[in-house]
Amino acid sequence: MSVLIRGMEMPESCSVCPCNYDNVCAVDYKYPTFNEWRSKRPDWCPLVELPAEHGRLIDADALTVSNGWVAEAENYRTHITFIYEYDIVNAPTIIEAEGVDG
Repeated sequence: MSVLIRGMEMPESCSVCPCNYDNVCAVDYKYPTFNEWRSKRPDWCPLVELPAEHGRLIDADALTVSNGWVAEAENYRTHITFIYEYDIVNAPTIIEAEGVDG
């Protein structure tokens, strides 16, 4: 499971990170090097930044997938997988849109 902290800016380094507890990452209990702690985020940092303006994020795995056949050329058929627009529009929202209209 993941946690979203609304309004939190991505920290520049471990020294200014709210997940820093006594120079240890309180999320995955790793020790940053001095350079990581002081001036940059480590490569293993568990924090992920969402784009400033993103649309609503849905659970794509919950969408109903339909299967069918489409004629591509004479004597050839191709199997396709498709999702109806209705299912996308009505999919459960996991994270609301931020900073965008509509």
